Amino acid sequence: MLLTDVRQGAEKAEKIYEEIGELVHDPQIKEALQARAFVSRQVAATLDECFRLLGEQPAKLTGGYRRCCLRTSAES
Repeated sequence: MLLTDVRQGAEKAEKIYEEIGELVHDPQIKEALQARAFVSRQVAATLDECFRLLGEQPAKLTGGYRRCCLRTSAES
């Protein structure tokens, strides 16, 4: 599940950086956001390769499950 969490985080980060980048007018900030989106895309691609090597697919996690996992790990 940990790889799935990291992959979902990378996907969300990429989308956020792209959306913010569309709103920004400063070229340097736009370039920095594009670079961060690129890195997030690369992280997701690397994790996809990990899943492929493991013969697995990323799990679909719901918000309730994630809260449960976070609560359990915090209690440990």
